[in-house]
Amino acid sequence: MSSFVVKHKGKIWLNRRTPSYTNNGKNYGYPDCCIKEFSENAFKVKSPERNVCFIAAENSGFVPCYYHSCQILNNEIKITDLINNRVCEKPFKLAKRGERWETKNAVQALLMLKNGI
Repeated sequence: MSSFVVKHKGKIWLNRRTPSYTNNGKNYGYPDCCIKEFSENAFKVKSPERNVCFIAAENSGFVPCYYHSCQILNNEIKITDLINNRVCEKPFKLAKRGERWETKNAVQALLMLKNGI
């Protein structure tokens, strides 16, 4: 069991001494790399890379790191594939799909151009 999680009286609790972004991320089962990148950039000016992360988030409330965002936008993984060991009892929710998928396709094209594909 990680140092972020404490087992007490048969229940699992988050350690209150850890930063709130870390607690929230662990509670929702997000990967450590995504939690770390979000924590470090939460209040910084958005860069093109961060915009890619917000597009890959699919209005879910979970903003993956740049590496995982590129994987999502290249259809290598789904955002739900990243969520493991969720402590929170409520299920992960995705927004309903809509017109933003056109934006997702545009970002995929930009990533392919950037990577010389």
